[in-house]
Amino acid sequence: FDKVPPAQLADMVAALRAAAPAVRVIAAGGINATNAAEYAATGVSGLATSWMYGGAPADIAVTIEPS
Repeated sequence: FDKVPPAQLADMVAALRAAAPAVRVIAAGGINATNAAEYAATGVSGLATSWMYGGAPADIAVTIEPS
């Protein structure tokens, strides 16, 4: 499921698991450090996210001097 709010996702996962208990369900889209636990609590099998790769760039400088 992609970009489904946690409350709605929990209902969808429960319905899906009632029909197919062995199905694996992955949640994605909009998942980050502040809401990952809430998404995990919906009963999904796993979370797919890339929020950890979207950090602010580092301010790095290089000075090249002749040797």
